[in-house]
Amino acid sequence: MKILFCDIDGTLTETISGHTFKQSPTDVKIIVGADKAIAHFADLGWLIVGVSNQGGCDTINRDTGKPLKSFEDAIAEMQFTLKLFPRLKAIQNTNGNYSSSPSKECPANLSNTSR
Repeated sequence: MKILFCDIDGTLTETISGHTFKQSPTDVKIIVGADKAIAHFADLGWLIVGVSNQGGCDTINRDTGKPLKSFEDAIAEMQFTLKLFPRLKAIQNTNGNYSSSPSKECPANLSNTSR
């Protein structure tokens, strides 16, 4: 089995708002051609897995002292991304530092359960 790992933020998707981090779970759009590339490899039988470090969970808002992104927002963002890319099998979190982060609850991985 061939597996294609794709970075999510900045490779497959970008924010609609233009901010570095998503301002809401649906502040995301497909980068032109990314859906076609995913479909191409899926049609060839590749298993497609998205990869994301969910950096907003580790970044502290200077005004509030809290993480820029909550656990619930991170889950909702990745669930929305899976809807945008129905052929993406799963999204794997690659940030191993959540245990030392103030936002220890960011997700480890999410699966596309629509199949």
